Amino acid sequence: MIPGKRLIDLSHDIWPGAEEYGLEIETRFVNDVYPQYGRRPDVWYTLQTLHLSAHVGTHIEFPRHFDPEGLDAAAFPLHRLIGPACVLDFRHKADNEAITLEDVQAHDALIQIGDIVFLHTGRFVHHNAPNAHNRPYLDPAATMWLVEVKDVHVIG
Repeated sequence: MIPGKRLIDLSHDIWPGAEEYGLEIETRFVNDVYPQYGRRPDVWYTLQTLHLSAHVGTHIEFPRHFDPEGLDAAAFPLHRLIGPACVLDFRHKADNEAITLEDVQAHDALIQIGDIVFLHTGRFVHHNAPNAHNRPYLDPAATMWLVEVKDVHVIG
């Protein structure tokens, strides 16, 4: 930790069978998968096989998701995923309403060059609910301003 700074965990718990996108977990004793490894009957030693969509739970939409030439998780610079952040409050926005360039620019003084910018819409309470996709969205012009003018490292 950095003195005077705090780390905020924004993740959700994920559960097989409860996710909008697929998540399956198979748990087996290690010797059932690899018979050459001995395991005494009184020892709990398991391996898990996961099959999941990259959209399960809290995740990052890397550029590769939208751009075939974009960076994927392995190539994306780790230092751009950690750092100072600010939160822009858009809880007043209606479902499926644009967060416009003007809306974002109204917070100009709060956004520092290279920040991580979070858009607080209040819709986190609908995680995994039928209406989870009914939320405000960031207008392309606002996105481009954040990336090109403010050089934000992440938009969340």
